[in-house]
Amino acid sequence: GEARIVRNVPEGRGAAGGQVLIEVLLILPVFMLLIFMIMQIGFFSFQAIVTHHGAYEIARVASLSATKDTPCWKVDQTVVQNTAKKMFTDAIADASEKTTLPDPQEGGMHCDVVVKLERTVRIHLPMIGRFMKAASPSSCTADGCKIVAVVRMPIERPLEK
Repeated sequence: GEARIVRNVPEGRGAAGGQVLIEVLLILPVFMLLIFMIMQIGFFSFQAIVTHHGAYEIARVASLSATKDTPCWKVDQTVVQNTAKKMFTDAIADASEKTTLPDPQEGGMHCDVVVKLERTVRIHLPMIGRFMKAASPSSCTADGCKIVAVVRMPIERPLEK
């Protein structure tokens, strides 16, 4: 007789390989979109932290450079704008003075400087931008999303008694 070589090949293996490929091709875009969305949210979180820290630094500089005025010390808007422009090229900063509680030691009112810093953070991925704009239509545009930080700090002044 003749010798035959018989191979044990499981049936349907070629079809299963194609099925896995199709499943990967269907799931991969959704998975990548999820990964990129997480990265974009992380980037926005980082930018929010940087913006708040920048507003804090602007408030510190403004509180130290305030000049004497009644009833509150006056914050120099030029100092506020210049400090903001040194930190961020696209930032809009505004500062105002607010009276708080009376100071029994000095016999006058305490004053705080309130700094509002606005920045627009660019969206890097267009598909993510659609989701961000749908989630927050008032603060997100096609160019980016607006981050606003408001910081309040006491105005530093010497004791005059």
